[in-house]
Formats: sequence, structure tokens, C-alpha cells
Amino acid sequence: MGFIAKLSAEWAETERARQLKEAEEKINLLLLAGKNNLQNQEAAKQLRDAQNAFDNRAYAVAASFCNKLLRDCPGSASEARARELLQEAEKADVEQRKLSEIQGRLIKKVGNFLLAEDFAGAVDAVTGDKEYQEHFPKLPEINQQLEVWRRKAREKKNP
Repeated sequence: MGFIAKLSAEWAETERARQLKEAEEKINLLLLAGKNNLQNQEAAKQLRDAQNAFDNRAYAVAASFCNKLLRDCPGSASEARARELLQEAEKADVEQRKLSEIQGRLIKKVGNFLLAEDFAGAVDAVTGDKEYQEHFPKLPEINQQLEVWRRKAREKKNP
């Protein structure tokens, strides 16, 4: 055994070495606790951002914040809620995209009626659409437009 190895072995058995090892372990625990606290704070901020985006109907943004939280802060106190919010955001995003597609298709469908100023025809085309009938409570923009077209149809009929 070499001289340094012999001294190291003798040092490791001393009371002072044991005290230093205990102190080092305590410092490591404090560092870990601080890191976990910072991680939990960051996770909480990301969860707040995700919830704000969700509340503002920016579902894809909310899902992005949740994914970042789950990737960057595993085991944080916010992880369970982030998983729930991620599922809600993804589901809401799919629904929002579907409604947007329906709305776009309906607007396109009535384009020729509007060019011809056939407002009654535009109303009939939209209200007769199967997807509109299934989703009309969730299409407020189209419903507002229908009211405008109905009013214009009445005005055109009774000037």
C-alpha cells in the first residue's frame, strides 16, 4: 500500500473525517432541497402560465407549457395537475380546430349567396347544414352572422 493510500485510510477512520462526511451529506441535502424548491417554483410558474393560456382559449399554448413542465420538472408538486391540464388542453384544441374548420366551411359555402345578396339563401344554407345543426351552440360567430343575414333578408324583402 502506498504512503498516500495509507494516510487516507488512517484519516478516514478518524472522528474528524466522520464529522466532515456528515457535514458534507447535510450540505448535499440542503443543495438538493434548494434545487427542488427552485424546480417547484418554476413548475408552479409554468402551470400558472398554462392555466392562463387555457383560460384564454389558447389550448395549443397551454399544452406546450404543460409539456415543458413535465419534461423540465419531473416529480414536482405541479406534475399531476399539469398532466390533467395537458389532457384537457389537447381535447379542447381538437374541438376548437374542428369548430374552426366547420365555421370556415360554412363561410365558404355561403359566399355565392352573399355575392348575390341572397341573404335568405345564405341563412338556409347554414341552418340546413348537418354539422351546423350538431354544433350550433358552439359557433357564436356564425350565429351572430346569421342574425345579420336574417335582418338583411327582412330589409330586402320589406324595404
